[in-house]
Amino acid sequence: MGAKGRGRVALAIGALWAAWVVASFYFFSEIQGQNMFWFDVFVSLLLMIGGLAVFFGHVRIFFPFIFMSKEELSQYNMERVSFTLGILIAFISYPLIFLTMGGFIIALAIVCVAVMAIEVGVFYVSAAKKFRVS
Repeated sequence: MGAKGRGRVALAIGALWAAWVVASFYFFSEIQGQNMFWFDVFVSLLLMIGGLAVFFGHVRIFFPFIFMSKEELSQYNMERVSFTLGILIAFISYPLIFLTMGGFIIALAIVCVAVMAIEVGVFYVSAAKKFRVS
């Protein structure tokens, strides 16, 4: 079930995330404040780690896939599913650093919206026919 040959892509995604954090620290840490900035980085890092885990094939952590049997999972092209969901989750983690400049309540609302966007993506992948095995 693990995806092979995705190490370089995952390394590029992680390096881009690190560059994103450094750039945002340089430009926005004084505007936002240090405590809120590190909270943003922590939440973004959690999503990045989750995205990379899904990218490497661990999609059974999401709602529709967690209750599927082996036979039902065999109907899906898991390489395609894990690639799409992993990239989606990883790239949702990038703007969280910039969007939560308004305070803790806005940060919490944006995290909730990001989690809902991920679940919408998961439901799309579980329902779309292009992710099924022919």
